[in-house]
Amino acid sequence: TLAMSADGIGFILLRPDCDGDCDVTLAWTGPPDLKLCAFISGLALGVAVVLLIVNPSSSPWAKHL
Repeated sequence: TLAMSADGIGFILLRPDCDGDCDVTLAWTGPPDLKLCAFISGLALGVAVVLLIVNPSSSPWAKHL
C-alpha cells in the first residue's frame, strides 16, 4: 500500500515505502457512471441520425445541399 496525497496543484503525490527503484502501477477505472453516460450519448447520437434520415430537410445543412 502506498501513502497518497494531493500536491499543491492537484496532482497525485505517491510516497512508496521502498528503497531504491520501485514499480508503481496505476489503473484508472473512471467514474462509476461512465458506462451509463456513454450509453446515453450513443443513444442520443443514434436518435439524431435516425431523425436526419427520416426528415433530412430538418438538417442545418439542408439549405446548402
